[in-house]
Amino acid sequence: MKQIQVNKKSSLLAIVRDLTEFRQMEAKIKRMAFFDSLTGLPNRNMINDRIILAFAHADRNNENFAVLYLDMDDFKSVNDSLGHSIGDELLKEVAKRLQGLLRGEDTVARIGGDEFVVLLTGLKDDTYSTRLAERIISALKPVFKIDKHEIRSSFSIGIAVYPADGKDAETLFKSADSAMYRAKEQGKNSYYVHNPEMLSVAQRRSGLKTLLHQTLEDENFLLDYQPKVDIETGEYKRLEVFLRMNDPERGLVHPAEFLPLAEEDGLIVPIGDWVMQSVCEQIKAWRREGIPLVPFSINLSEVQLLQGRLAEKIEGCINKFGLEPDLFEFEIPEGALLQTSAQAYKNLMELHELGSKLALDNFGTGLSSLNNLARVPLSTLNIAPQLIQGFSVEINATITTTVIGIGKSLKLKTVAKGIETIEQRRFLEHSGCDWVQGYLFGRPLPAEKLKPILRKGI
Repeated sequence: MKQIQVNKKSSLLAIVRDLTEFRQMEAKIKRMAFFDSLTGLPNRNMINDRIILAFAHADRNNENFAVLYLDMDDFKSVNDSLGHSIGDELLKEVAKRLQGLLRGEDTVARIGGDEFVVLLTGLKDDTYSTRLAERIISALKPVFKIDKHEIRSSFSIGIAVYPADGKDAETLFKSADSAMYRAKEQGKNSYYVHNPEMLSVAQRRSGLKTLLHQTLEDENFLLDYQPKVDIETGEYKRLEVFLRMNDPERGLVHPAEFLPLAEEDGLIVPIGDWVMQSVCEQIKAWRREGIPLVPFSINLSEVQLLQGRLAEKIEGCINKFGLEPDLFEFEIPEGALLQTSAQAYKNLMELHELGSKLALDNFGTGLSSLNNLARVPLSTLNIAPQLIQGFSVEINATITTTVIGIGKSLKLKTVAKGIETIEQRRFLEHSGCDWVQGYLFGRPLPAEKLKPILRKGI
């Protein structure tokens, strides 16, 4: 506002602006900066600010506070099988249930994907965080009904407490995160309270993930091959393909350690593509040298089986190298038979129609029914190694014999893996097992060491 002269008269000039739209935009920007657009929960920025305040409050009042790191198990399979829109609705419903469990002073935030963080301040009861974790697991167990779909979810929860598990936000998050992965190792719907030794585990995981991405980018994975042999004649019937990764500092990394990390980071499919391409290249090279060949067994994960046009992609790779589909057997996990996904079933049927064999891996410890076995055109049952290794226990011996009987009744070949002793071989031969695999018959070998063995005749 200022004074002006108009026709020799003094007047006041005022400029009025409507700031409503500006204020609304300002509020919207602030909300976008501090709240998750999907669930309406606080986001990572907001939870970081709240934790900074929690540090000051805890120090001032000589109190503890806790961070709970929540991760939904198998959320990717929901997105892959039902679509991202259903996955988004599931996350919204999870957020609602979580909000209903907290005190007024607590905060729950979505920090990305299917990950949530709960901040519990002013803790005077050391057991409150674990009791809340139990309540969260119970609250999220009931079925979510979304768009005519009934979805069951499970969560893994890691718990870290200030100041014992970290004196800054980054360390606390790492502690809670590593505890969450320990919870996953325990099984679904569980929680784990951090202890200081676990930080080294988290650092190891982080290093392996970096190595995994670099190895895939550089195509530096390694492949070994192990024979499956006829238990009576010793003739090679299959060569199973094993994926290896080399850590320059620690040597070879076991697949059981890096494949779960690959699945977390969405690398299973590109790694599977690399394996298929590399095996085809190796087969073509051996064929060019006149080396006798048997079918190659390649493992497919549940994630791969949910891909669209999987069989078409595999057929394209086979044709590219001028090979035949019956040179390949694809081993599928027992959990794949429990998949209700039409895509997984379609992929299995198309692989069979292509002319490749299908084998069910680790049969005998899961939940497959005879009805599930009959739905898929299998050629082979792989008996779970833990049954063989513990066959001296009467119940394991009985289950093994039963599995072999099931295989014979369905006209399937039965394969026992992990055979290391003469006693195991004798038991399996007496029980009617068809093929065997293990150190007793040959260790997994790289191509250059296996070649002279194959050249002698298989």
